Amino acid sequence: MFGCCNEPVVDKNQEIKAVGASPVMKKQEEIPAEAPAPKVEETKEESPKVKEAPKPAVEAPKKEEPAKEEPKKEDPASPKAPTSGTFEVTIERASKGSKLGMTIGRVDKALKIKAFDAGDVSNFNTKNPGMALKAMDLVVAVNGKTGTANDLLNALASPDALTLKITRA
Repeated sequence: MFGCCNEPVVDKNQEIKAVGASPVMKKQEEIPAEAPAPKVEETKEESPKVKEAPKPAVEAPKKEEPAKEEPKKEDPASPKAPTSGTFEVTIERASKGSKLGMTIGRVDKALKIKAFDAGDVSNFNTKNPGMALKAMDLVVAVNGKTGTANDLLNALASPDALTLKITRA
């Protein structure tokens, strides 16, 4: 049996069977006769019962989320400093000789707040966020006294509570 090019040579005793995409030749003897049907055992079926899923004996511990620090809410009745203008605050001294904790500069008849460090003013700001002093605020009077920047600076040295008159631009 002669074939041309890629045509398979087929013997009368062989059969072509397609497997996948390419033809495969198998001898008739190798092709199994129909296999006998599998044995099926008949059993009496009872009405189906619904079974609940078993509950775990011990529940896994729940992961606790770390406590989130809530932002401090201001008391609606607490006073608020104006965004501009003049207002007064009273700074309580922690003890005699405690630091105010402000970096200030001299400006004519006022003291300009430049920055804050740990001290009595920072404590005031934390306890009174609505009235907190800010950088660039001007101290124009201390305990009711006005005068030159040097006069105001000397008045800040008082070991007692300080009432500051602040001008905010």
